[in-house]
Amino acid sequence: MEVAIKIYPKEFLTNEVIDNYLIINGKKIKKVRILGYVEGFEGDYVIVDKVKVKMNKEGVNKDDLLDVIGYVKNDNDRYIEAELVRKRGRSWILLRELEIRATRKYLDKIPTDEDIEKKVLEIIKRFGELTFDDISKMVKIPEDKLKEILEKLEGKGEILYMDNKYIAL
Repeated sequence: MEVAIKIYPKEFLTNEVIDNYLIINGKKIKKVRILGYVEGFEGDYVIVDKVKVKMNKEGVNKDDLLDVIGYVKNDNDRYIEAELVRKRGRSWILLRELEIRATRKYLDKIPTDEDIEKKVLEIIKRFGELTFDDISKMVKIPEDKLKEILEKLEGKGEILYMDNKYIAL
């Protein structure tokens, strides 16, 4: 289950989106949560504080305050693909401000790809030889992400894959 990071709508618009990840302070964010007013409608999108949100428009009116949880998308157009949308009252604006301030410090604790890469390399160096399953049990990340990191480390010449085991060089 992916955790949605609470952000300001402006951050969605002003930060870079690469491969369906929003990059904030070097951190890759896949799922976001924004709060904003409906400004209008554009094709398949509801415009929430200038952010395009792909969602069911039924029952949504201009000037509604929406709390949107969804995935960052960037296929020729930057938008949020809504997973959950709720109408909120004005009191949510102050609450969201406080939530973002309180949780922003945790954003710094989200490991970057480089952090994970270093951890994987340290583990392989510490244990000498490890299978993919061994590493997967020690590093709690999706298997496809782990494969990508191991391939990158192998490409850099930091590890070697031999006899179904990874060895640090």
